[in-house]
Amino acid sequence: MLRHCKTVVGLSLVWAAGWVSVAAADPCGGLRLDAGTVQSGAPLPVKAALAGDDLACATAVGALLKGRPQLRSVTIAAKVPIDRRDVGAQAAAAWTKALVGAGIAEGRISTVLPTTNPGTAPVLRIAFREPAPRAVALVQTMTGGVQAGPALDKLGPATVGAQMIAGDVAVTAKAATARLALADGSFVALGSDSAVRIGRIELNAELKRSVQLELVKGRLEAIAEFKGKGSSFDVLTATAMAGVRGTRFRVRHLSVGGTGVECLAGRIELQATVGSKGSVVVEAGQSATVDATGNVSAALPLLGRPQLQAPLMGDHARSAALTWQPLPGATGYLIELAGDGEMVTQLRTYGSASPQLGVPADLPAGHWFWRVTAIDRAETSGIPSKIYSFRVGAP
Repeated sequence: MLRHCKTVVGLSLVWAAGWVSVAAADPCGGLRLDAGTVQSGAPLPVKAALAGDDLACATAVGALLKGRPQLRSVTIAAKVPIDRRDVGAQAAAAWTKALVGAGIAEGRISTVLPTTNPGTAPVLRIAFREPAPRAVALVQTMTGGVQAGPALDKLGPATVGAQMIAGDVAVTAKAATARLALADGSFVALGSDSAVRIGRIELNAELKRSVQLELVKGRLEAIAEFKGKGSSFDVLTATAMAGVRGTRFRVRHLSVGGTGVECLAGRIELQATVGSKGSVVVEAGQSATVDATGNVSAALPLLGRPQLQAPLMGDHARSAALTWQPLPGATGYLIELAGDGEMVTQLRTYGSASPQLGVPADLPAGHWFWRVTAIDRAETSGIPSKIYSFRVGAP
């Protein structure tokens, strides 16, 4: 599911009686993270010195903590009877030494010595702090079935306004769409039956952007305002990288394997990441492809704008089709209807092999904006038509 920002994560090393170790050779009896805690299969030693299996256990705990890339601080709490505080202090010092030996900076480690009544068993606990994951994108609008989560096998229903962090994935079902607003000020529109993984999204003090996305399947369209020299906006697929320096563009997986790009504004450098590792510069109004073996095509012109015929404004009868002039070279058309002139809210998409589309039976009454994009034999989408609007009554 999508995650919202969280604060400090605490962990305790406790004896989880009856827990089966996931690594029988681990001297701690097995370690695991569970709901913000590290649990061990055996009680952790509270001793003045650590050696043998005790030292190996402490080293394993240190390695687990060292694996937290955002680790900021570690607190060792040796809870001992009030008459044995010296043992607690020595144990905390021994654990500190072991964690430092495992690679954790000593300046990040602190110790506390809580006490209990005489005769109680000593317990050693460790807490760590790391910053909350920073949201780098949010779901701005969506239609149909859209899911998101930390991995393709860990998805949940997406909601408008939900935040995403680096590594999260957004997935659209067939006939569904989603638009993501990225932290650098750019936008990504995800087409039907598509998936994108959020990578690096940064905007430094000089307002230079560094964005990296992975198109897992399907297609996306990005709007990336130019941020000047030194900025980058890259979209990766299994076969190519589209490196953008301020533009409006589309990236898609080809049905025969490979990657296609369509540049609507600015320019793109399309580079193969397999095979030839060749590249081509794609200017506004052009497209190019990288096939499944890494062969890079020349840049070719996109199909032009379809000329819409009706409706162009005012009321439109449900019995009358939406029509436009046929475009030479087009084998089909993508028709988009939306509730606003930027084609963002309530976006609906339809396909047609001919230059017309009947008003969809389930289209709600109201004011709608529409545009048409021609598609050629190679499945390349051309330049969208101008946007017009109409009003339609109840079904």
